[in-house]
Amino acid sequence: MLTWSSVSNATEYRLYRNGKQELVPAVSPVEIPLSEEPAEYQVMAVDSNGAESFLSNPVTVLPENRSLIIEAENFNIQAENGAAGFSGSGYVRFSLENKRDLIVNINAMAGRYALRMRYANGTGPVNTDNNCGIRSLYVNGAFAGPLVFPQRGLDEWSDWGLTNVEWITLKSGENLLTVRYDDFNRNMDGEINEFLLDYISLEKYPAE
Repeated sequence: MLTWSSVSNATEYRLYRNGKQELVPAVSPVEIPLSEEPAEYQVMAVDSNGAESFLSNPVTVLPENRSLIIEAENFNIQAENGAAGFSGSGYVRFSLENKRDLIVNINAMAGRYALRMRYANGTGPVNTDNNCGIRSLYVNGAFAGPLVFPQRGLDEWSDWGLTNVEWITLKSGENLLTVRYDDFNRNMDGEINEFLLDYISLEKYPAE
């Protein structure tokens, strides 16, 4: 079931599936059908004058056998639990003082995956400073792309969110994911490059 909170002055809600309008009007809650293919849902609010809101943050619906949550604290970096709102038993902290690689071993089906990371970054406000956390992702020893962890508010260490998607390809069986600080991960601040990592989300998609 997909639910959302009502918005002041909204007279109608519209449901979008994979970027296409699906239900008008939509009434919360909406029953979402499960299928073998992944789908992404968003909601739009409309007022009495027809003014439309931005689409909501997307919600991805996948069969259980296509998604995997990997708790960062279960691997080689010591866990912390002082910030509220984490999943599992804690999270791991990344900073320039601690540049250890996070090394994650997983077993997976071969295929193409959307990788996101749930993180917090309370080093600064969202509209200024240059404290974005940056790291490199390696898959089975090969560089797969940059990981970006923007600020979410000054001292907002319990405000958790997801990174943008990084598309990766895994082989059948054991795979090695590495989160590493490389010299080219230096941000514009140069001294603050810190974030908390809660978990890694993997969603398996059909081959293109």
